[in-house]
Order: sequence, then C-alpha cells, then structure tokens
Amino acid sequence: MSQQANPLDQLRDIHLPAAVDPWQLAPGWWIIISLIIIGLIMAITKLIRKRRQLNRYLKPAAIELEQLAALPAENLSVIKVSELIKRVCLVFYPAEKIALLNGKDWVTFINQQTGSAVFDEQIERLFSQVIYQPQQPIDGKLWQKTIQQSRQVIEHIIYQSLRRKKGQQHA
Repeated sequence: MSQQANPLDQLRDIHLPAAVDPWQLAPGWWIIISLIIIGLIMAITKLIRKRRQLNRYLKPAAIELEQLAALPAENLSVIKVSELIKRVCLVFYPAEKIALLNGKDWVTFINQQTGSAVFDEQIERLFSQVIYQPQQPIDGKLWQKTIQQSRQVIEHIIYQSLRRKKGQQHA
C-alpha cells in the first residue's frame, strides 16, 4: 500500500514582500516636502536680511553709546548722548522735524516715539536744562540711568522705524 502524499508537503513557504523603502513616496508628497523646504529657506533668508539690516543701524549706535558711557558723568557727556539719539532719529525721521527739537520738546518727541515715558523727569531736566549750564559733574547713578534708557530709546526707534518702513513697502 502506498502511502498517500500529504497535501501539506506540497505547500511552499510564505514569501515575504521586499522591504518598503521609506523614500519611495508618491510624487505629491515630494512636491509638498519641496514646498516646505523652499518656504523654510525663504523664511530663514528673510530673517537673516532683517537681522543684517537691524545690525547695520543698531551696532554702530550701540558701540558709540558704550564709548559715551565710559566718559565722565558730566553735562558735556549728556550733550553727546543727546546728539547720538538725534543722529539716529535723523536717519528715520524727516530732518525738518528733528533738527529744530531741543530741550523739553526733544524729550517729549522721544517719549512719543517710544509710546511710553522712557525718559522720566530727571532725564528730561538733564536734556533740557543741565546741558546748557557750565561744565559740571552729574550724579553717577543718573548718568548710568541715562545711558540705559538711551539704549532702550535707540533700540526702540530703530526697531519701530524698520517695521514702519517695511509696512510702507507693502502698502
């Protein structure tokens, strides 16, 4: 008697499909990925340009302000700080508007541009009265406060003006 062949012996092993390559995406996905990469490159380029433009104005002013901070605390130093702020403003505002401002009107203009009273009454008095007196020392703490607040004013004027300039280009 012959043994009947087991039908299971005739089955072959299961063949697994080849591994799927993760980079074999549909063309639509490649287009989306490409657009995302292009968008990121454009955004990074825009940020770099904005940073360079900002540094072109901010860095020289900051360096000069640091040099002025090293000067003795006297009214001649305050005059130089006021002149620096005025030069920064002349870059971004019409000369007719800036050149004639001095004293209290100058401080009022600066405070209006920053949107808050960055320069308080002490600094307003420095810029409006003390600078016209004969050379005399001023309080060291007041001098440091003047430098610190002048730094804030310069940064704010440059940021605000570049933002405003950008808005005018798109309008």
